[in-house]
Amino acid sequence: MSANHKPAQQQNCQLDSKSCPRKVLIAEDNLDLRNIFSRVFAHHNFQVEVACDGIEAINQLAENCPDVLILDINMPHLNGLEVLTHIRQTPYLRTLKVIIVTGNSVAINHPDAQQADLLLVKPISVNELITMVQRLIEQ
Repeated sequence: MSANHKPAQQQNCQLDSKSCPRKVLIAEDNLDLRNIFSRVFAHHNFQVEVACDGIEAINQLAENCPDVLILDINMPHLNGLEVLTHIRQTPYLRTLKVIIVTGNSVAINHPDAQQADLLLVKPISVNELITMVQRLIEQ
């Protein structure tokens, strides 16, 4: 599937968290962090999907829109800033809540990073991340 694929049903990314399970997509190339984030979100009753690079993240977004995307910047194939630009330019994804979580403190100052709803620099507390995601969903 290509990154330009449009889903058969273009879902509105503003889901009612009371009637639908909360969904999070974790786009992180570091396996250990991906696993930690996945376990913590699953423990907090989120439906969790993961992507190990930018292309996989875009392909998953074309199939199933989460409530929130946790996005690393430094990923192979397409970096997080390219993924974020794609999201903001795609009508049915434009309102998706995106949290950049990166160890690259210089990259968060890039103009494209400012398109994110929240920018966090690693290391971060997973409890704080859960709190931030819940707050974004409730907005």
